[in-house]
Amino acid sequence: MLVRLDTKFDGGTLTVTIAGELDLYTAAQASEQIDAAIEENRVRLLVLDLASVSFLDSSGLGVILGRYKKIRHRGGTMQIAGASPVVTRILKMAFLDRIVPIVPGTAGRVTGPRAGGGGTKS
Repeated sequence: MLVRLDTKFDGGTLTVTIAGELDLYTAAQASEQIDAAIEENRVRLLVLDLASVSFLDSSGLGVILGRYKKIRHRGGTMQIAGASPVVTRILKMAFLDRIVPIVPGTAGRVTGPRAGGGGTKS
């Protein structure tokens, strides 16, 4: 297993829990799965739960930035939750923290002004 995604939609919030490596080899798969979940639901807030991401490279950063652009184009917002200190450092080095809020917590425990969780849709 290189990457696994679990999606949950509840009340306008789509939470995508990503586990494994988000890199060149898994970026296309991750993007396609997240995009399909966005298209399937009326998403106002996209939360990417990165608590179980063990590796992130520039392709993984591209996945995050691409989903940010997609959700913003649809009038929504995005947050990153549960990122480890190492992943958070990579996000900050790429200045993604300046456009996508990094919030404490993980799926189901996300904190912040527009947070949500619950319900299941896979």
